[in-house]
Amino acid sequence: MGTGRPRLIPRPLPAQTQSVERSPEASRYREQQPVWEQLHHQHQQQQDRLQQQGAGRFADQPGDGARRRDVRELARECGLTGYLGDSIPDRWVDPHTQSRGGVFETLRNSVHDRAWATLDLSRVKTALVWFRAYLRATNRLPFMPMAHDGDLRAGVYNHETLESFAEYVRLQGSRKAGSRGKALTSDTIAGYTSTIATLRSLEAHYVVTLPAANVRNPRNMKRTRQEQPAGGYRRGLSRGIRAEQLRRVLASRVVDLFTRQGAIDCAAAVLAHNLLLRGGEVCCVEGRPFDSGRDLTFDAIEFRVPCRESRHRPWLTLDVVAVKDTVARARVCPMPVRQRWDASEAICPYGAVCRLWRARLGEEPPARGRISASRAEATWPMFVSSGGTAWHTGDTRALARRFAVVLGIDPADVGAKAFRIGGATDMQAYAGCQKGAKLIKQRGRWSSDVAEVYQRALAGAHLDASAGIGDAEGLELEALVDGWAQPAQFR
Repeated sequence: MGTGRPRLIPRPLPAQTQSVERSPEASRYREQQPVWEQLHHQHQQQQDRLQQQGAGRFADQPGDGARRRDVRELARECGLTGYLGDSIPDRWVDPHTQSRGGVFETLRNSVHDRAWATLDLSRVKTALVWFRAYLRATNRLPFMPMAHDGDLRAGVYNHETLESFAEYVRLQGSRKAGSRGKALTSDTIAGYTSTIATLRSLEAHYVVTLPAANVRNPRNMKRTRQEQPAGGYRRGLSRGIRAEQLRRVLASRVVDLFTRQGAIDCAAAVLAHNLLLRGGEVCCVEGRPFDSGRDLTFDAIEFRVPCRESRHRPWLTLDVVAVKDTVARARVCPMPVRQRWDASEAICPYGAVCRLWRARLGEEPPARGRISASRAEATWPMFVSSGGTAWHTGDTRALARRFAVVLGIDPADVGAKAFRIGGATDMQAYAGCQKGAKLIKQRGRWSSDVAEVYQRALAGAHLDASAGIGDAEGLELEALVDGWAQPAQFR
């Protein structure tokens, strides 16, 4: 039995790809390189190899480098790059050394480039296009350097830039074709101003805003929200698919469990519902490469010994890394799955994993433990599309819409989170509001109140919920109120 899934440790490349013939001159040059430079070079080569292999949820996509250069040039045009004010001169212990700080310069530039790589290029570019238009219209020097921590004079100046930029965007309205001039929401406007402030702070190497000076803009945004029409009564691709609906679809033979793809589709739907998986957590996020260190692979499954907490039924854990990993911690969350009392039911999550194992690997799953780490299949994606590529958010969305057609639901009302919403609703129906809320937050990997950080998950409660969620019944309010989508906070 494995002791835990080793994740985020790149596997060494095959020997033939690691040994590269070098000329004697190149070998001598390598020996003369400083250790830091060799390590930096090796790290860059590893990143290049990982990208070529398509590994890494956060790896650059083709063209990202060129797009990043274009965005940085646009930021430079807007006066948002470089230090704000006078730069800090570098100082050296020995000013007569030959290197003249070349090592430090390389390291500093590397940190700067890596910080830029975390930015959403599309969002930054949109904000910069708006900001360039604002600067041309106002002829304003956008930001003043902060003379010290708490510099109110510079803080007020910088906030007035952001406030007037927000007002400029509000008055201009949408730039999209077909909706040009249409009023933008306060959240959209705030997103643009926040992006500009973040970018200037990143370049300045300190926060260029000051909470004490941020007095007017919150009220300006509040006034914008007051002027917006009441929202929320719109379907936003948010209809859930419940357990009873899953049963109906699986009973209709739309998904043939005896075929390879049918077993895959069934397991994708059942596990997304049972584990409250986001659309991209079934395997990988649409538009991003498959990442064997974070996305679901066969070595993410560990079959466990039946115990009292599992009601002496077979069970397993599935290692899930949330796709909403904003700080890129890549924390593994082992999600328990127990066999239902009627193991032959198509909705049984344990049975769905076993069928998937047989369909993909052509063998019976182990009674205990994980797949051998030495097998190539260990890092295969658990789910693949009919075309053989790693399953992504779009495949989850397409599957949910296939089910919606059978159920008589408008496919436009169903998105990739349909199984997650349905599962959360069924968990509440099964466990009750108070107990269900805690299970949903733990099982769905949602953030919770600070006080609940110290409340540990009970294995028995999770295992019972895993097996019992399929028995939940009753309609949700959305199903009875046509066209209404429940907001994130029900108030």
